[in-house]
Amino acid sequence: MYGKSLREISFSQILINECRVSGCPEKVSDELEELRGLEDNGKTEQAGSVLKKAVEKLSGGTNTVLFDAGGLPSVMVIVPAVTGADMPEGIQLQGAHPAFRVGGKILRRIYVSKYLNCLADGRAVSLPMSEPAGIPCFDDAVKSVKGKGAGWMPMPVSLRAAISLQCLKNGREVTGNTDRGRDYYHHEETGIRTQSGSVLTGSGPVPWTHNGRTDGIWDLVGNLNEWDSGFRLADGELQLMDTEAMTDPACDYSRDSALWYALDPEGRKALPGTRETLHFTGGDGWVRLTTGIPEPATGNCAFSNVGAEPGLKVPEILKLAGLMPPGNGLSERLGWRWIRTEGEAMPLSGGAFLITYHSGLFFMGVTKPRDAAYRLSGVRSVFISAEDAQEEE
Repeated sequence: MYGKSLREISFSQILINECRVSGCPEKVSDELEELRGLEDNGKTEQAGSVLKKAVEKLSGGTNTVLFDAGGLPSVMVIVPAVTGADMPEGIQLQGAHPAFRVGGKILRRIYVSKYLNCLADGRAVSLPMSEPAGIPCFDDAVKSVKGKGAGWMPMPVSLRAAISLQCLKNGREVTGNTDRGRDYYHHEETGIRTQSGSVLTGSGPVPWTHNGRTDGIWDLVGNLNEWDSGFRLADGELQLMDTEAMTDPACDYSRDSALWYALDPEGRKALPGTRETLHFTGGDGWVRLTTGIPEPATGNCAFSNVGAEPGLKVPEILKLAGLMPPGNGLSERLGWRWIRTEGEAMPLSGGAFLITYHSGLFFMGVTKPRDAAYRLSGVRSVFISAEDAQEEE
């Protein structure tokens, strides 16, 4: 763990901690020595370049370091475009997943924070062996990421779904800190616990990554719930926001933003409040997709048990966004689904260190307002580069 303010952390300390996560310090011993020399001589820019190359070398090119508008580094996982070939049984998809479609083009990759973010100068950063920052309000989470500059955003719900569906296809049971420093179902899986009950980022075993390797995305399950972007419930109505809009640092995520849109029963864009748009309704032990206006209530059930009203065919876009299960016979260990049908509710994903069996890869609680004072929540930033957009073949 870092022993002083994050803004003053040396690049060599970041590399030392990244080596602790990878378990291969000998691979970058020369780079670490070079880093220390550059830092001793005040050559910050050159040191940043060496840190980036060292992280790429450690991971075999699957991780990198990005510097935001304020010059703060974040260790990122390079996620190649997810396609129909990566989807589990029950989902029909040709070409790239919608999370990788921006402005009529296909993104060949997206950069995802390797770690739950901590805060430096009020900005979200992804660093190894750090205590993830508790960010109790959605608006504060957005602010911490927007301050990083163009292309940065909180994890979009659609991107989380693409990664999670790929894990499901690959048979990955992703675990994490869901029980005060350990996994609820596997007590032998532990991390370095903080005073709050979270664990230091990257300190757990490799089953806590999306791919079962040290170069993967850590803590998609457990540790802290994550404020995700691009989806909300408004009196139960499902409302989304396009990823392209969220790449703009001036993106308006507010309650009254014109960027929010609803869906008709076929999954096409519709104006919020339009007749027969898709809603969630629910109660204790059940959640259901409907075109009716729900009564104010809170619903909950295993994600695998979320259903649809009789006669309503679930649009494929909802499966691709992780809002409806992709098929039958799924494990309850994929997580719980909570919804609130009164007022605005923002998504919290993954579960946290107190959520025990409710946590999971597809856990989502959509019950908290944007100004909730919720202590078990944090954020994971994502970066999309316009240079990675290409015409579909």
